[in-house]
Amino acid sequence: MKKDLNKKFPKLIEELHHANVFDLDKFLHCGIPFMPLDLEVPEIPKDIFNETVSKCSSWRNQWNIIEDNYQTQNWDGSVLFGPADWKLWLDTIKTDTEQFILDEDGLCKKYRDSQQFVWRVDELNPIRKWVNSIFDDKDINLVNVYNIPAGGYLFPHVDDNPSPHLNKIYVALKWPQGNHFHFNGFGELPITDRTAWLINNYQYSHWVYNDSDYDRLVIAIAGNLHTVQDLIHSSWLKMMDIKK
Repeated sequence: MKKDLNKKFPKLIEELHHANVFDLDKFLHCGIPFMPLDLEVPEIPKDIFNETVSKCSSWRNQWNIIEDNYQTQNWDGSVLFGPADWKLWLDTIKTDTEQFILDEDGLCKKYRDSQQFVWRVDELNPIRKWVNSIFDDKDINLVNVYNIPAGGYLFPHVDDNPSPHLNKIYVALKWPQGNHFHFNGFGELPITDRTAWLINNYQYSHWVYNDSDYDRLVIAIAGNLHTVQDLIHSSWLKMMDIKK
């Protein structure tokens, strides 16, 4: 990945490091498909893992997504942090003219200050506690959890946003060997258990499948990345093996 980035993004690397500056917005929109984040992800207790997997159901019905715009097999999820009044939320986005050009992350960001957003797990939940060690609630737009059981997949697709950019923190809580996440043109992310990534799901076609015998569980955090700018910068430097 390091060699590939040096080949494809020399101007970005020069601006970020020869001038000794870090422009977060420029970095997020530079076209890089993904980047590992220097985060320590805790091991989730078995009972919490099983409970979280069991709640991953009817995700599309919850969001009132009727028409499939990409194909899936046994892929499902649940909202861990999001709008408090779900009926109000669905009524709001149903009449929003941007509902077809923004995905759920973008819509939550749009209404973050005008509606109440809450956690749907208690304060002692280790997933919630870990997310809150990175973000204050006021800086979170949406936290989804997604499960793919053995044999499940998500066909190639691009998520909707008129301004494609690195945007989502993608965290592998359980990633058994045999699971795969591919970006078209860039190959497979080297994801392993308990790793975190910043991904650009708005610009590049990507797909996932579970060729193992076990459940695969991830969370996706959409939030104000300016509050974690130092983390993003230090992770970039570490990936490129550049000292400050």
